[in-house]
Amino acid sequence: MATAMFERREEVGLMKALGAGHFSLSAIFVVESILLACIGGVFGFAFGSLLARQLGRAIFGSGIAVQPVLFPVVIGLAITVTFAGSAAAIRRAVKSDPVHALRGEA
Repeated sequence: MATAMFERREEVGLMKALGAGHFSLSAIFVVESILLACIGGVFGFAFGSLLARQLGRAIFGSGIAVQPVLFPVVIGLAITVTFAGSAAAIRRAVKSDPVHALRGEA
C-alpha cells in the first residue's frame, strides 16, 4: 500500500488542491485497503484450505477438515494486518503538501 500511495502522490495532490479534506482522502484509501484485504483473505483462505487438504492427504493419508468458523477470523486478520501496514502511508499521503505533489517532488 505504501508503494501505491507513493505512485499516486500526484493524484492525492490534485484531490487536495481541488478541496478534498483529510477525512475524505483517508476514507478513500482505508476503503481501498479493506477491499484489498478482503479479496486477499478470501483467496488466501481458499488456497490455504486446499493446500492443507492436499498436504494432509500426502503426509497423513487422510484429508484435513477445515473449519468454516475460521473464515471470519482470516478475513479479520487480513484487514488488521493490511490496515496496520497502510496506516503510516495513508497518514503521510494525507499530510503531504499538494504543491509539492503536483510538481512531482517527493
